Amino acid sequence: MNRASLLPLLVLAAGCGDEPATFPDAGPAPDTGTPMTVELPPAPADWLVLFDRSVSWETRADRFQGLKDGVAAFLAGRSAEVELAITSFPRGYDAFASCDVRDFSTVEHAWPASDATITEALAGWDPTHIGSTLGPALEGAGVIARERRAARPGRSTSIVLLTDASPGEDETCETSEWSAVAAIAADVFAAGHGPNVHVIGVLGTAIPVDHPVKVGGIAGAGGGYAAFVNGSQLDVATSSHQALRDLEARAAICTRALPAGFAPETLTVTSPDGTVTQLGRVADASACVGAAFYLDDPDAPTTATLCSGERGVGGVCEQTFVRALLAGAPTVTAR
Repeated sequence: MNRASLLPLLVLAAGCGDEPATFPDAGPAPDTGTPMTVELPPAPADWLVLFDRSVSWETRADRFQGLKDGVAAFLAGRSAEVELAITSFPRGYDAFASCDVRDFSTVEHAWPASDATITEALAGWDPTHIGSTLGPALEGAGVIARERRAARPGRSTSIVLLTDASPGEDETCETSEWSAVAAIAADVFAAGHGPNVHVIGVLGTAIPVDHPVKVGGIAGAGGGYAAFVNGSQLDVATSSHQALRDLEARAAICTRALPAGFAPETLTVTSPDGTVTQLGRVADASACVGAAFYLDDPDAPTTATLCSGERGVGGVCEQTFVRALLAGAPTVTAR
């Protein structure tokens, strides 16, 4: 089976009017006093790839290799606008897992990790003999990603979790219980003021019926997206590669860089097919309803992000992404 299901692809955008509205003056006016329209470019992206190497992979060696192959294929064609760091879990001593967040708060290969560095790291990674420490690993990744975000304003920052974790399978830490992991993802995302958390989950031969809901819940709480891949080594490689490409494209469409000191109240999204969508600003990601966007920091904004729907389904970000697949990348402007 060769399948990559990104949850937000379920909803296709509908047209939202034909004429752009008049925008209030949200920034410094030119010397003439005439309001200016500013086109907002895609924000460059920083990703922290969090790679699961827990013992459960020992029975899925072909899929483990397929996931590594998918990352390697993504490296070969990724945009220069995406800078990567990569780290892994679990960590421990002998056969004993560490559940201490401090042990996961240092990155193995920091930004900007070269393709050669990441490829070499992947080649040397095998499954460990330790159970999953997903909770503290994600919390530690949040520490790393928040520091990066603070140091690099004007960029989107994401944690991309690559895992075969399944509810009830091999959790070894208290915070690796699934509801606790979702709560950690929510703390990392912090209603859009922190990094997003995306999940690419590799399915086993038999999974609990609640697997997609629980894994999707982690991504949903983290303001991110869940993709599920399955099948042979080649299937997993192909599908995970495509999922990473979709995440790259989605980030470029949905998060836009702002000029210094510019805090727009409204945005206009114009598709090459002529569809125009007007967006209003909300306080943060937790207030997202309908056609809206939020700023990373209302007091000193550097990015504007289109709202996602609940659990990453059906929001204006997802609608815009799907339309872009059919019609081409939109332009996003503010006045």
